[in-house]
Amino acid sequence: VVLWGPHASGKSSLADVIYRTAEAYSGRVEIDNHPVTAIHPRELRSEVVIVRGIELFPGSILDNLLIGRKGATPN
Repeated sequence: VVLWGPHASGKSSLADVIYRTAEAYSGRVEIDNHPVTAIHPRELRSEVVIVRGIELFPGSILDNLLIGRKGATPN
């Protein structure tokens, strides 16, 4: 999933709420019909990756996704 939009439209704020580094001011964010607040942050962060432009490393998208995940495979 890609969040894309104009500057200051709330993309980073939404990503932070999804990743549980910020709380929503109102409303509800769900993943597969489960409130994101009901998912343990460790479990959530093992499945969700946030990539912001300055955090990309040289290499493929797969290379970037596997950084720091010892033993991870693309399957």
